[in-house]
Amino acid sequence: MVAPDIGRRELERYFEYLRQRPNFRTGESLSHSYIAKQYRHLQQFWRWLDDVEEIVELSPFYKMEVPHVPDNPPTVLREKELKALLATTKGKGFVELRDRAIILVLVDCGVRVGELSLLTVANPAEQERGSFDFDVDVVRVPGKGRRARDVPFNPATAEALRRYFRLRARHQYGRRTVAAWLGRSGVLKVDAGPPS
Repeated sequence: MVAPDIGRRELERYFEYLRQRPNFRTGESLSHSYIAKQYRHLQQFWRWLDDVEEIVELSPFYKMEVPHVPDNPPTVLREKELKALLATTKGKGFVELRDRAIILVLVDCGVRVGELSLLTVANPAEQERGSFDFDVDVVRVPGKGRRARDVPFNPATAEALRRYFRLRARHQYGRRTVAAWLGRSGVLKVDAGPPS
């Protein structure tokens, strides 16, 4: 079957197939956002066939509804749960101070775990600034597409970061890497499960 032979009915059958097809990796049904993405990709392809190649006269997507993607808000910790979580970081040890700083950066700044793992400290020898600016209490977060954004943090987060960075400077790996978060054996794998 070639593109000009594909009509709205075939596309609707294809999207129905996607709604029923399991994800080959997980076995669960495909997500609504994945199906909507497939819709947008095919829609752009047909627009190209119409505008550039002039192969089709009328796109089968004409007046076709975009698949609905329901809102899926993330689970948010309640104040009581957050206090209980922060209570696990009581103490003056390296791990407790690091974990408290990590939790407060996540909660206060709303960064993703993947972004958190990319944060750095200043390296004066290489004239690198690092991610944290304590003059204005802002963290520069490397986001998607290499676009950084500046996110302010509150005084409690600033104090937790300062306390952690003072201990980090004396850590055995503190001078070997600019990665902000250190574990027992070097750079902490923030997104690899519970901190070590």
